[in-house]
Amino acid sequence: MSLKSRHLFTMTTRIDPLARQQIGKTAHGHRVIVQVAEGRFEGDKLKGIVLPGARDWALIRLDGVMEVDVRLTLKTHDDALIYVTYTGLVLEARRALAERERGITPDPATTYFRTTPRFETGDERYAWLNTMLAVGVGTLPPDGVNYDIYEIL
Repeated sequence: MSLKSRHLFTMTTRIDPLARQQIGKTAHGHRVIVQVAEGRFEGDKLKGIVLPGARDWALIRLDGVMEVDVRLTLKTHDDALIYVTYTGLVLEARRALAERERGITPDPATTYFRTTPRFETGDERYAWLNTMLAVGVGTLPPDGVNYDIYEIL
């Protein structure tokens, strides 16, 4: 049996470099908290903006893998609010982040960046999101983070 998926939406975000909180080296690795300055998402079934206040509690582990832990709110074009949480992994994060610092988008073919978004909304028009599992495939452009989100069928 193969796993089937369907593209749900693409999300592009821009990170606020001035709001970055460098917690530094901890017992678990290097912790940094970043804030999303702005963002958009669009797909066949929904589109809109990422509301201000989204954050990523990122941890670069001692083995070089980055764990992402994100919470954000989507506002659809028709004013529904959707709470989104996701965790994920970026392999070879030190290399990818160094490229990003030099203004280069790390090659998605060689940079494994996957997330597991979960959705929560009280808006009946989008209640179908509450019972869905999804996977995100991320890229790391120099000024933000982008994702293609896929519904697992």
